[in-house]
Amino acid sequence: GRPAQLCLVDLPGYGFAEAPDEKRLQWTEFTLWYIRARKNLQRVLLLIDGRQGLKPSDREMISYLERHNVAWQIIVTKSDKVPAKQLAKRITIMKEDLTQFRKMASAPIPVAAVKRRGMESLRDILNDMKVAKEMVK
Repeated sequence: GRPAQLCLVDLPGYGFAEAPDEKRLQWTEFTLWYIRARKNLQRVLLLIDGRQGLKPSDREMISYLERHNVAWQIIVTKSDKVPAKQLAKRITIMKEDLTQFRKMASAPIPVAAVKRRGMESLRDILNDMKVAKEMVK
């Protein structure tokens, strides 16, 4: 048989970007179109900076994903830049804030790329999303 396939697409951010407003608007329109139009999209991973938590733009994106029936999950980045107790509290608050949403695929995963924390959990989730090549069209 053929090996399982996984395609990750890094879409332009809807939050911070050093670009003119017009360019950012184009990126946002493309990203929203892509999410709506992609029939084999299994999940959107929202990268949330652990130092900042959920911002209004993150909440807007989550609401958009919910309206369009798209599964999503939060990956809390830079978790090594936040003291452990503060990070735990921030993630607990985040989970409580998100209980109202039905398309959240799984609890937020804190990761620290530099210190390799949480990477195994992220790899496990990505591995579970692999599909047989024949299914990807």
